[in-house]
Amino acid sequence: MMLAGCLALLLVLAGFVHDTTFRVGAIVVCVILLMYVLTAYMRRLEHASRAMRASEQHWRTVFENAPVGILVLRAHDRYLMANPAFQQMVGYSDRELAERRASDITHPDDRALTQDHIDQLVRGQDRVRFQKRYVHRDGRVVWADMSVARVFSAHQPADADAEDLIIATIEDLTQRRADEEARHGPGGQCRRQPHTAAHALH
Repeated sequence: MMLAGCLALLLVLAGFVHDTTFRVGAIVVCVILLMYVLTAYMRRLEHASRAMRASEQHWRTVFENAPVGILVLRAHDRYLMANPAFQQMVGYSDRELAERRASDITHPDDRALTQDHIDQLVRGQDRVRFQKRYVHRDGRVVWADMSVARVFSAHQPADADAEDLIIATIEDLTQRRADEEARHGPGGQCRRQPHTAAHALH
């Protein structure tokens, strides 16, 4: 701001002073100062651009290599991005998921539950966590622990077409639940191990 004031003052003085040498000198100083400001501005832009590219690369690395599923979808059920872990979890490629709604691969009995939690986010809650079932491409049930957060749209709030995004991390609970059921059995009580039962008979 101060530099802009100095430039303006030099230009005003150059306009009033009839000394050609002074006027030329003042204009040269203005040009040099402007070049300095422009160079500094370009360097800041370059630095910001490098930082943005590094941040994007970091996000991409995490997204592609995370051991848990990561989803980016629109608040109204459309998949935008799905990382390899989630694709493997449900048996669909990223392109196939982009052609589907989230409810299409959600277990029918869990669709209302899922929508209730998404509605909480749309109404203003920052994040929700719940368990749900997906239906794998081959028809088997996949249990998942969902941690879901809302990300505000990059559009201006006044934009009627703005739509918030949903980011979810998904942990596959299928094997864990199967192990727990194997330990506890249908009745919910832990099964006695064979060697323990045999010992009790002696």
